[in-house]
Amino acid sequence: MKSIVLACFVGVTLCFGAEIQTIDTSMAAPKKSDSMKYEERVTIGPYFELSSIPENNVTYDFKIMNRPYQIQVNPSHFYGFSGTLPLNSWVGIHAIAGYQYFEIRYKDKNLKQGYENLNTRIEEDPFFTLDSSAVQGSFDAHHFTVQVGFDAGLPLISSYNYQTLLKLYGFAGAIGGRAIYRKTEFVNTSVWGYSWGCGFRAAFYKVSASFGFRTSYFYSRTYFEKPTLSDKNGDTFMMDPDLYGELFFGINYSLF
Repeated sequence: MKSIVLACFVGVTLCFGAEIQTIDTSMAAPKKSDSMKYEERVTIGPYFELSSIPENNVTYDFKIMNRPYQIQVNPSHFYGFSGTLPLNSWVGIHAIAGYQYFEIRYKDKNLKQGYENLNTRIEEDPFFTLDSSAVQGSFDAHHFTVQVGFDAGLPLISSYNYQTLLKLYGFAGAIGGRAIYRKTEFVNTSVWGYSWGCGFRAAFYKVSASFGFRTSYFYSRTYFEKPTLSDKNGDTFMMDPDLYGELFFGINYSLF
């Protein structure tokens, strides 16, 4: 009796295993196909962008002790990561996150009057904390930003058999982040803006590379932690730079 039961059990197991094997084989992707196209994947990787800001591309409002100043903005390149989440062959979600450093050089538009005003404030108030760096100097701005939006493109080459892709695409998105200031009385503040661009994306199996041009606009405003006047707008810094056609590069790797 035990032999009969064991033989039945083995037979059922073999039949069930054969059925599973048949199902798995039918669901497997074909190795070759003339009708299928390269399928984009969820990717992430390093991103680099060359940056420069001509003086006439920066709108600003800079005041200390309610006096007008002129500034010069010197940016570093942009370093970060980019990622894509394809929704179909043409449209996907696009994201860029990274860091950029700005050196802000400033000086009173009338240096003589600026130093005279500073000396007067020091004489009138023994607890006045500012020194000559309030008239002319520099400080650091560290921007940490994230851009999230959509990209849309046209595959120029898409081969399933060779797992290759060449795609012309454009993208746009909103920017949000944080500006952290050092060597200044200005407090940290938020950064807001938007960005758009276009480029080419080439992929081979799980690796893809992108390059193109990105244009970004962002805005920030901050104030002194301890204002020198009753009105905080007497000590303020607003920066609204326009970064036109910045060349970018990115290399991404598929997560699965």
